[in-house]
Amino acid sequence: MDHGLKEAGLKPGERVAIHAHSSYETIVALFGTASAGGVFIPVNRMLKPAQVQHIFADCEPRFFLANHEVLQRFLPQLSAHHHELTSICLDTKTPKTTSDIGDQNWSSWRTSRVSDQTRVGSGENLCAIVYTSGSTGMPKGIMLSHNNLIVGANSVNEYLGTIASDRLIAALPFSFDAGLSQLTTAFAAGASVICHNYLLPQDLLTELRRETATGLTAVPSLWSQLCSLRDAQPVESLRYFANTGGALAPALRESLETLFPNAEPYLMYGFTEAFRGTYLEPSQVNSRPTSIGRAIPGARIDVVTANGRTAEIDEPGELVQSGPHVAMGYWNNPMATAKKFRPLPAGLNPPTTDLRSAWSGDIVRRDADGYLFFIGRADEMIKTSGYRVSPEEIESVARESGYVDQVAALGLPDEALGARIVLLYSPASTIDAAESKIRAHLARELPRYMLPRHIVMLSNFPLNANGKPDRITLREIVNEKLVDSDL
Repeated sequence: MDHGLKEAGLKPGERVAIHAHSSYETIVALFGTASAGGVFIPVNRMLKPAQVQHIFADCEPRFFLANHEVLQRFLPQLSAHHHELTSICLDTKTPKTTSDIGDQNWSSWRTSRVSDQTRVGSGENLCAIVYTSGSTGMPKGIMLSHNNLIVGANSVNEYLGTIASDRLIAALPFSFDAGLSQLTTAFAAGASVICHNYLLPQDLLTELRRETATGLTAVPSLWSQLCSLRDAQPVESLRYFANTGGALAPALRESLETLFPNAEPYLMYGFTEAFRGTYLEPSQVNSRPTSIGRAIPGARIDVVTANGRTAEIDEPGELVQSGPHVAMGYWNNPMATAKKFRPLPAGLNPPTTDLRSAWSGDIVRRDADGYLFFIGRADEMIKTSGYRVSPEEIESVARESGYVDQVAALGLPDEALGARIVLLYSPASTIDAAESKIRAHLARELPRYMLPRHIVMLSNFPLNANGKPDRITLREIVNEKLVDSDL
């Protein structure tokens, strides 16, 4: 793939958008792009044309790699706006798992990046752009260096104990940082990755047994689906299951321990701008079931109060991560970069270093033993099904429908999803703004994980002094409806 891209004219630093279907071809495309000196952009396969168009307009990829069906669906619109775009079809008959490839050395990515970085320049060169929703507006591209990916892979492998004989199921999309991590951690350890695009949770359990999988990382919504299966037989081969993308309820964890009787649970926390931040080791899961753990190997985690000092024991503060895991910033967005990636305050103990820092926006506390506990978000982001969702993006699409006047999206706590989305609106005065019409419009324009579970019409929509939705009052309305069992 790297030779093919070079022959097609790829220059170092140029972007390559890859539709992130979980397949051997996608894996080859991702690592082939990196090997050729390009920058890969994994495009979430759940995104609709408007979101894909935004990504292409933002980072202007030189190539688009996808299967035939995807190219047919997206290329007409993309080509109209991106005249220099070259498409490459990835449809071939190839192995499903990396262990079936024979003589191909899948650890070459690790060794070439570490010992032969002169092939494409420094390990701090840009390697990937991963798009994630910000607190406002459309998704922002997070820039990852080669070193970000390598350090992250080695760090995770250190606490998961990944070895060459491991067989990891890639159930999360490669456009998701935890899904991409499934590849990098396996490759860094020389382990096998089994690509799997499950339609039903039973399909995933069947695959785990058939492939004698030893490791699985997933988000709470997927765990909930697996545990809801009736008469599901235990999977004996799994030696660990790792949770990310939201808190794992203790009852759900206990169900997973029954489903995977030989597996150790790893509870992980992170935000895409810093890859992975903390983990709770299995020995602490029963005694601290709601903790997000302590810093992963090689990361520095600070809890900083609003006035810039280190928080005391059990005092709330913002989680700030520093070190080699922290991303390079946001693509083409210096203002957002300056806000999110800023130095630690002077005078923290231990002293501030020259390491990059990222401010999570998450409020946490640290107990006397150094274990961290999540309290809440400093902004209005909604964390659902492992994704960070911008309320403003949902609200913008709802306004475009023409059916609403005022609108606001909120997150309601949910054990399985992390949060379920509630959309509150006042109807446009001149048309019939039936909920079914709004829901149909959103389904056409938004990926499934961004769709509201509840849509609530308000005849009197509360606004603040600036004429914007009063989110405090709206949340009170939602909580009242929850008490009254209207949601």
